[in-house]
Amino acid sequence: MKIGLVCAYFGRFPSYFPLFLLSAKHNPNFDFYIYTDNQGPWDVPQNVSIIQCHFSDIKKKIQNLFDFSVNLETPYKLTDYKPLYGQLFQETLKSYSHWGYFDIDTVLGDLSLFASNEDLHTFDRIGSRGHLSIFKNSTKNIFAYKDFPIGKSFTYKEAFSTNIPCHFDEMWGINNIYRNGNYTYKDEVERNSVKYFDASPKAYPLVSVDNHGFQDNPANFTWKQGRLVEWGVSKNMEISYLHLQKRKMTFFMENLGSESFLIDQSSIIQQEVEWTSIEDNLMMQHKNWPDGNIHHLCKYYLTTILSGEQLVKLKLKVKK
Repeated sequence: MKIGLVCAYFGRFPSYFPLFLLSAKHNPNFDFYIYTDNQGPWDVPQNVSIIQCHFSDIKKKIQNLFDFSVNLETPYKLTDYKPLYGQLFQETLKSYSHWGYFDIDTVLGDLSLFASNEDLHTFDRIGSRGHLSIFKNSTKNIFAYKDFPIGKSFTYKEAFSTNIPCHFDEMWGINNIYRNGNYTYKDEVERNSVKYFDASPKAYPLVSVDNHGFQDNPANFTWKQGRLVEWGVSKNMEISYLHLQKRKMTFFMENLGSESFLIDQSSIIQQEVEWTSIEDNLMMQHKNWPDGNIHHLCKYYLTTILSGEQLVKLKLKVKK
């Protein structure tokens, strides 16, 4: 089986984008298509395609699919349109057994931990988050976004008719369609089987949004030749990927040759430390982690208030 994943990203890439490319290289069963206005040079592996285009090109391509006016004024709003990528990029994805969407503010480990062969055979959809979701390449899944979501959610027309982020790619749209419709769906959060680390934008240390044993404690990570390991205060585990949620990271490109990195809350460096040093670093973060949170909390709530996202949350709370 072969999986084709799509990301449309406009604006400056994260500083660690070269590490994303290197980590993608170690997942040969996945092909990654990145539509962007960024220009290299980069060391692009064979399973990654970078397609040069403008935001206006994608907007026009989306508008051509509908007989009503879509509201798409900023690149961030593209998150709501991810569930239609199977239709939007159908020509590119037609030869794959599965298609999906992903984010580039990630460092990938072994993605088979996220989607095993058994999972790929069994489920229509794997994953409940916009930073990585995988679908069987069928007509039913390509047009699933048009189904009516049950519960406190938006229909695709509601989500596509406002420029306010509606999280249609996640809990306020496509998740409820798959959860309540005629689909087989692996929701890793509901199953308490999260195999990735989604770093909270509300905290300075690397604290997980989804609780899988590390939510209350900071973590560090090591990446070595395609293997990503999460080092917690009390235990460690191999994970499928790390989502850094637009976090600013210090990263030095000359380190790429080592294929061995240590990742903490603010930097990605060549791994030259002992495991005991990592544990000491974690204990220090655990002791002092509230100190750096004020800036991250203020940034998070200011951003979501200005975008209208907090207002959308209030509307959904009163929606029947």
